[in-house]
Amino acid sequence: MNTLIRIINGNSEVLNSRIHAARVAYEQRDIESSRMAHIGDLHQENHIHSHSELLKIVVFGGLDGIVTIFALVSGCVAVHFKLKQIFTICMGSLLADAFAMSMGEYVSSSAEHEFINAEKQREEWEIEHCPEEEISEMVEIYRNKHGFSLQDANDMARLAFKYKDFFISHMMVEELGLLYEVDESPRLQPIKGALTMFLSFSLFGSIPLLSFVFFELFCDCYSLYELYSIKPSYIFVCLCCVATLSILGMIKGKFCSIPPYKAAFTMVLSGLISASMSYFVASFISYISESI
Repeated sequence: MNTLIRIINGNSEVLNSRIHAARVAYEQRDIESSRMAHIGDLHQENHIHSHSELLKIVVFGGLDGIVTIFALVSGCVAVHFKLKQIFTICMGSLLADAFAMSMGEYVSSSAEHEFINAEKQREEWEIEHCPEEEISEMVEIYRNKHGFSLQDANDMARLAFKYKDFFISHMMVEELGLLYEVDESPRLQPIKGALTMFLSFSLFGSIPLLSFVFFELFCDCYSLYELYSIKPSYIFVCLCCVATLSILGMIKGKFCSIPPYKAAFTMVLSGLISASMSYFVASFISYISESI
């Protein structure tokens, strides 16, 4: 939990940067605030991309975790598994899925970074051995893609070429559509992403399981079970998951510039649909198997 809070707080600090102020000014069409937002420290902007990537992993890892285990608990409840069986099945699935998701994040992120670094090395070699050809490429890109005149395109390309690191990263974006971050560690970033995915999936995925176990162990509401034919602990799980999915949705909406309540509703709806499908499919299969 502390890890998640630190991640969210780190991203909240990014929201307080001039980028957030500029976005608010644009939404309000406030010219003076927009001008003030462009006066500030540029250092924090360099890290916004990495912060947003980690936030995306937290949100989507958390969504996958809570929906997966919520659906699994729903299926187990539907076929009347005992508490020990539910805990064993769901805990094993939680850790296995969290590890699989983190490995998938590590492999995909590593492959992306390796590809970008390979292209960067190729561009560096071409700039060293074929500088005029590389400048000519940028001139053509400026003219064909951005509508520069020949003179302006040539001046722009030769000016940028004086600053090799900038020229390489700029050319990779314009020619290849690849974003290379000079300050980013190619080895550390995939590890951070994988660890964030594992923690997020495990943390949020444990909510439906632990809430069910807690209610079963410490709350005596079997009279309600006899009355409504549904476990009160499962109702408690549903309420906990709805609350958590709402929070995740609002965080996602806040950082993605979409209405928070709309994002929260979308996440809650997706979670409830997944859990409902698991519950009713498990109930149907259990009914069919008992009838045979």
